[in-house]
Amino acid sequence: MTLVDALLKSSDADRDVLRKNRELGDNPLALRPLDFLFYASSKEKADLVASFCTDNGYGDALVSHRPDNKEASQWHLLVRIEAPATEAVVCSLSGLMECLAHLFKIEYDGWGGAIVRDVGPANLG
Repeated sequence: MTLVDALLKSSDADRDVLRKNRELGDNPLALRPLDFLFYASSKEKADLVASFCTDNGYGDALVSHRPDNKEASQWHLLVRIEAPATEAVVCSLSGLMECLAHLFKIEYDGWGGAIVRDVGPANLG
């Protein structure tokens, strides 16, 4: 799959999740941790991408091993970013993560975050 195809597919999936979250009462302006998940075939590759993300301020990165995963991608990389879940923010961040996956030849599996139904002073940014 080309990078452009991956970006278009990711954007469609991101918008679907955001639409479902709004139907569940999510307030997209509320700050919350957004998690972006990658799969890598080696610890070295996962650590390299984690270091790249952390060193360049893209988010906090955590690498974990999943030996129960029988597929080649037993290394998981989770990048966490505190942000609102508006369409522009999520699609931009997810697009960046898709580009990083393409650049480093790892698999990007998408994003997730908690639904926030109300905005108090702490969530206004």
